[in-house]
Amino acid sequence: VLRPGIAGWGYAARMCRSIKTLRGAEPPATHEDVQAASLQFVRKLSGYRVPSLANREAFEAAVEEITLAADRLLDSLVVRPAPASQPGGVACSAGG
Repeated sequence: VLRPGIAGWGYAARMCRSIKTLRGAEPPATHEDVQAASLQFVRKLSGYRVPSLANREAFEAAVEEITLAADRLLDSLVVRPAPASQPGGVACSAGG
């Protein structure tokens, strides 16, 4: 579980190069997945992997706010079902 505080965020273990798409994920994205993506987003925006003590409060507040907004967004999105598969497991496209 990710918790506020430098050690609690799991900086070294959770650092990744890109943020994955969470909408429609299987299994569905967890709050921890959203929090990890929010952390990565704030890192990217701020340029800090680990904020200084002077910036730590603002950094953690931003992660928390973005996590809440992202959770609300994902909860409110309407996700269309995946297209039906053709024989052989190939997904159909709308155009043919």
